[in-house]
This record gives sequence, structure tokens and C-alpha cells, in this order.
Amino acid sequence: MASQSQGIQQLLQAEKRAAEKVADARKRKARRLKQAKEEAQMEVEQYRREREHEFQSKQQATGIFQRQAWSARICITAEGPVSGPLRLRSCSQEGGRLE
Repeated sequence: MASQSQGIQQLLQAEKRAAEKVADARKRKARRLKQAKEEAQMEVEQYRREREHEFQSKQQATGIFQRQAWSARICITAEGPVSGPLRLRSCSQEGGRLE
């Protein structure tokens, strides 16, 4: 009977150690996942900043010229009252004046 009790105690201790190992492994996995998530978020944020900077640079480089080109080519005039429909016409048709 004593050997059975001793065998049961050994099984309980082994089960306890196994449960501790599993719990420890879960904690390590959770830490790794959290770290990976943080690293991925940092990489995404860095990529977003780089792309935003590139976009702003291109927009500044081309935006000024595009606005100047459009303002030189197109004038907006109102037909009738101020709340009436707008139409686009070439500024060169009216001698380049805005009305």
C-alpha cells in the first residue's frame, strides 16, 4: 500500500511539473507574440512615415507646377447669380482675365 501511495505521489509531482512547464511555455509564447506584434507595428509605422515623406516630397515637387498650369489654363466663371451653375472656360478666350 505504501508503494502505491508513493507511486501516486510521484505521478502527482510529475503532473505538477508538466503543468508548470506548459504554463511557462505559454508565458514565453505570449511574450514572443507581444514582442513580434510590437516590432511589426514599429516596422509598419516606419514604412508609413517613409511613404508619407515620399508622397509629400513628390506632391511638393509636382503640386506647385500643376497648380500653376491649371490656373494658367482654366478660369471659373459663374453664370447668372452667384449660386448658379459654374462653368469652366479657357482664360485665353477672354484675354486671360478673371470675371
